Formats: sequence, structure tokens, C-alpha cells
Amino acid sequence: MNIFQIYYSSEQISKLDPEFIPVYNAPNPQERWFEYGVMRQLWQNHHHYFDDFVGVLSHKFYEKTGLTGKEVKAHIAKHTAQNPQGGVDVYLFDPITAPSNLFVNQWAQGDSFHDGLSHAMQNLLGALKIPVRLDGLIDYSDTVVYCNYWVGSPRFWQAYMAFADEFYRLIEEDTDNQLGARSFVAHSHSQYPMTPFIMERLPTLFMRLNPQFKRMVYEYPEELLKKRWGVAYDDITALKHAKNAQDRAAIHHHMQQLFAKLTREQLTSLYMYNICP
Repeated sequence: MNIFQIYYSSEQISKLDPEFIPVYNAPNPQERWFEYGVMRQLWQNHHHYFDDFVGVLSHKFYEKTGLTGKEVKAHIAKHTAQNPQGGVDVYLFDPITAPSNLFVNQWAQGDSFHDGLSHAMQNLLGALKIPVRLDGLIDYSDTVVYCNYWVGSPRFWQAYMAFADEFYRLIEEDTDNQLGARSFVAHSHSQYPMTPFIMERLPTLFMRLNPQFKRMVYEYPEELLKKRWGVAYDDITALKHAKNAQDRAAIHHHMQQLFAKLTREQLTSLYMYNICP
């Protein structure tokens, strides 16, 4: 398998995992695509890598997941060996497990940090004639992944890159920003293009629309989640089950229970850092 790890400054080299292939993404003030831009460049110019499982991760992978390259490769190798005839198409290593369950879908989560994200995405979906209403979508836990932390098979990459390319071309052609996807949004005390926050959520939507691709979510140890989520653990677990059942009433009920139990500071910590102090 070929798992790449992106960095864009010399200070980040120490964070790179020796099991991954380093990729230098030179800083560019006009940059709009970030991780997806690296994916696209690799896909177009180094296609031979994609004859195997491929991932394109950031230099913060260990910081966000606590997983080493050896652990990632061992997880994939184990399940690949168990399905020698071909089984799993994409392995998901979602780094923000609490926020994944605290919002009905990724676009609602995105709007809480990047105002206008779902509106811009709905415009893109309309322009591409993809019949999805984001305000009615409830994510399934086995399709959710943030930060592009996934490793896919050749057939998954082939289909996903064709899907993503439609959005890329549409946004590139929308030079007067009629659709809103070229706007800038607040992030980490600065202003960033909206496009990377749209593109990091595309794999989840793609998997929802293409259930023929088999997914496998990396399940963090229960004891680790109990430690991170503290008194919120039972409620977040109940929210996950309610979302998988597509039960909007149960989601509302468990959210109300959570809001009543936690302080504003605890909720903010869960939203921002995946930890309930």
C-alpha cells in the first residue's frame, strides 16, 4: 500500500511517520485546494501508485488520531488478509469521533465553524443535478470521515476521483463565485478558502451515494473513548445509534439530554477538541 503524508514546512518534518511517504506541498498564497490538490496531482501524475491501496494524510495524523503508520498498515493488512478475494474498498480513520455524533451530518457540523458551508454545497449539488438535500441528511457512522483520513482501493479511487472532479471543475469555472464555494471562511484565527472544507466532506457524501463500496471504520478502544468523553460517553453513544437508525426524534431527545447535562465549556471542548473535561 502507498500512504502519503503531506507537509509544507521544515518544522513539520519531525511529525512525519517513517511508514508513510512524505509529500512536500509548497506554500502558495493562491492555494485553494490543499489536501485535495495533492490528491489530484498524485492521481494525474503518479497513477502507478494507485494500483494498490492509497491514502493521502496530513502531517497532523498522529496528533489527531493517536495512530502510527505501523498500526494503520497492520489494521488494513489484517482485514485484507481476512478477505483475500477482495472485500473492503475504503478504510476510515475518523479523527473527531465526538463531533461526528453531535451533529446530524457533516454539513451542519461545518456550518457551526464555517458559516455558509452547507449553502455553498447545496448550490454545487443543484448545479451538478445531484438530488441531495443537506438539511434532511442524517449521516451513518460507517461513512463519516474528516480530514481526508482514509485509505482506498484502486476501484474506490477511480470512482471517487471522477466524482470529486465534477466539483473541482465546477468551482474552478465559477470565477465570479456565484455558487459561493470560492468564499473565505474563518479557521484557526485566520481566513481560509471554503473549498478544502467542502472537499474533506465529499468522501462521506460519495459513500452515502455509492453503497456498493464496502467501508470499514477504525473503532477506537472503548476505554479510550470513555476517558475522552467522560460523562458524555453514554449520550454520545446513544446519538450514534440514533443516527444509524435514522431516527430524528431520538437524535433530538439525546441531544437535549446532553445539553442539560453538560456546561457550555464542556460542550465547546467536545465540539472543538473531542474531549469532555
